[in-house]
Amino acid sequence: MKRLLPKTLVDKAKTDLRDVFISRIIKNTDEKGCWHLKSADGSKLVDFLCHFRERGTKKIFFKAKRFSFEYFNGDLAENFVVYSSCDDKYCINPDHHYTSTSKDYLKKLVQEGKLKYRSGFKHSPETIIKMSKTHSGKKPSEQTRLKMRYAKLGIKRDPELVARVAEQYFRGEKNACAKLTEKQVLEIRSLKNIISSHELEKRYPVTHSHIRSIWGRNCWKHLAH
Repeated sequence: MKRLLPKTLVDKAKTDLRDVFISRIIKNTDEKGCWHLKSADGSKLVDFLCHFRERGTKKIFFKAKRFSFEYFNGDLAENFVVYSSCDDKYCINPDHHYTSTSKDYLKKLVQEGKLKYRSGFKHSPETIIKMSKTHSGKKPSEQTRLKMRYAKLGIKRDPELVARVAEQYFRGEKNACAKLTEKQVLEIRSLKNIISSHELEKRYPVTHSHIRSIWGRNCWKHLAH
């Protein structure tokens, strides 16, 4: 993960914490030879270090495992993560840790049988009904709709361009989530003030609130009639 702070500022913070870090280490706390890091007041164990900047109130936090590993073995690339080979959450002994990328680490867990990816997973019919009831009558925001269009198009471009393309290809009947046809929408509009929305929801696979939205032209706006 890329750091949000300049590297010079981070390196300076590491240098300032070196002496403090060494003075707070508790070595060989168990039979395995784990090291722990005590808090500034010595009242508890911590798994991070905090550096206070000279100006302002911003703080720089470091993970104790990574800080310890880099202290004894040199700096690591940003895409490498320090993982523990022992079960102790607070252990900072560099001999008990190794480095790897997140991708390689997940592959290792899969090979060892500790992680399984669910392929071809489908929700049960009962779960689908519950999800449908939960989202019934809710309208996603403009930002959410735009994200959905991004996902359907599978491209990363200007938001306005994506909106125009999505408007053309995922409108009306072409939308994968559409429950009505254009013919049915026109029929619903023609029945306004003749049949109530509660009666129409029994004929069509939509709710009465959606029918009122069709009457008010809040949806299916591209149909002129």
